[in-house]
Amino acid sequence: MILNVVLPGLFLLGILVFLHELGHFLMAKWLRVPVYKFSLGFGPAIFRHTRGETQYQVSALPLGGYVSMAEETKDAEGREDLVDRFSEQPWWKRFIIALAGPGANFVTGYIAVILVALVGVHVADFDPVLGRVAADSPAARAGLVEGVRIARVGDAPVVSYRDFLVKVEAIPVDRPLELAVEDPVAGARTVMVPAADRDAVFSSLELPEMPAVIGGVLLGNPAYTAGLVADDRIVAIDGAPVTWWRELVAAIAASPGKSLRFTVERAGRTFDVSITPAGPPMPGAWEGGRIGIEPPRVRTWLQRTNLPDAVRGAWPETKDLVGQTFAGIKGLLLRPFESAGSLGGPQMIVQIAGQSAQRGLGDFIYVLAAISFAIMAFNLIPMPVLDGGHLFLALIEAVRRRPPAEWFTAAYQRVGLVVMGGFIVFVLYNDLSRSIQHRAAVHRNDQAPPGEVAPTR
Repeated sequence: MILNVVLPGLFLLGILVFLHELGHFLMAKWLRVPVYKFSLGFGPAIFRHTRGETQYQVSALPLGGYVSMAEETKDAEGREDLVDRFSEQPWWKRFIIALAGPGANFVTGYIAVILVALVGVHVADFDPVLGRVAADSPAARAGLVEGVRIARVGDAPVVSYRDFLVKVEAIPVDRPLELAVEDPVAGARTVMVPAADRDAVFSSLELPEMPAVIGGVLLGNPAYTAGLVADDRIVAIDGAPVTWWRELVAAIAASPGKSLRFTVERAGRTFDVSITPAGPPMPGAWEGGRIGIEPPRVRTWLQRTNLPDAVRGAWPETKDLVGQTFAGIKGLLLRPFESAGSLGGPQMIVQIAGQSAQRGLGDFIYVLAAISFAIMAFNLIPMPVLDGGHLFLALIEAVRRRPPAEWFTAAYQRVGLVVMGGFIVFVLYNDLSRSIQHRAAVHRNDQAPPGEVAPTR
């Protein structure tokens, strides 16, 4: 547990916070603003080195870091005092230094997106067996029917369904496809797909059928709170039998906000649990209901690309991720009660990072990119303690051509600190209560008599 989940999560969180602070540090140095301390980690220092006015140190808790521009001085009576040199700078320097932290997270996320494409992510794959094929579809007319196994594309052997698609894409579009297939009824045969029919044939194919077995449960979602776990099989919803994953998804998507009774099979025994699919927190987030489950992975396919394609695709992917991040923050501000349940803090980040690390390096880097953009966006919120608070006050000074009135700054900081303190407490509470709820629900489901509806709360 510690090696597989906790350590990868702590590493991810620590490196992202450290890079954020490194952005502040480098920009302050570039603008010739004195930095008196740059620490890797928090707590007591276990190593120190001073160069110029800056003390570089490694602290006992290597989780992130911090930059201090406060100079230790003595007042007229000889008492120790701290003078914040950052606040003495002109507004434009404060603005740039404050923006450098989120900027570092943006650059980190962008580079991570490129690395993801190069390293590759593991996506769900299947045996090279065709799923449902409509009776009068172009694929059926070409001789491709449900249950047929693809053995070769031309002379190239096929090892999986995604391998089949990749080998098809490698054939020029103006050439016909020769597919060697193994038909459970007619045996081995050859199917020729004319070049003109190629798009129509492949657009009518469907992925192989997947059983209604849970492959993974996403943290903080209704299924997690209800105590569902990997390898649970959903056999019915509200009494209607469920066999395939598509049937499960259709029933959930059609019922946002409606309580459904799931009949679940686990380790040879069956029980019922009530779950309410969550609807989209804001328009455009997604369609229909969701409970936060993933299908099983029969096998996986490493999807990656070369450097030129990775760089070309990084910017659109970055824009999508950043857009989704700001949309989530907007949804939280506009619909706080609908979004509050999905909020997570350090514990949730560590858990998500640990789960992604178990899937592979590419998946871990992708989560690093997403969380880096999230840290960037969160820090741009105009609240005290956050970089956005410094940006806000600097912009007021730029517009007024003088610093904000002391009463305004004091009130802004007091109110902001109360709000931020409450938010932090809520997030930490959310992390803890979600974990406790999940463990309690899993235990109740394990102990529930067959047929009894296990409560979710």
